[in-house]
Amino acid sequence: MLSLLPTLGTLPRVQPSPLVSRRLALGPDLLPVGMAFAGQTFPISFCRLTSLPDGSTGLVVTIRNQGLLGAPAFITRVLIGNSMVDRAMGLLAAGADESFVVRIPPGSFHPDLSFRIIADVNNVVADLDRTNNTATGVCIG
Repeated sequence: MLSLLPTLGTLPRVQPSPLVSRRLALGPDLLPVGMAFAGQTFPISFCRLTSLPDGSTGLVVTIRNQGLLGAPAFITRVLIGNSMVDRAMGLLAAGADESFVVRIPPGSFHPDLSFRIIADVNNVVADLDRTNNTATGVCIG
């Protein structure tokens, strides 16, 4: 009887795509969180302002661990103009968010406010995807 199936030695090897491999990998994956519009984030997505007790304005920063394992302690850096704020963050469980407020220095709106958020600035976390650790944001003045 003639078989139309290939022999075991000739079966093609199938490699999972990098995206599938990354999703199946275990580990933390840190990223700044912005408000999504139609499923996407834009620089204005990260503009979340709040009034502080002293009358100044603060920028609300949220970091998420979208990975499947917790992240050890790390530092998040926020750059606003010439100002730099480093925030020590403790263990961040898988799927958890942590938010904090950074005081916006007076005169930072020219007329808009530009800023950058970098989760795990010192690269101490074995992050699955470092390309999403940084976000650039803007608040319209």
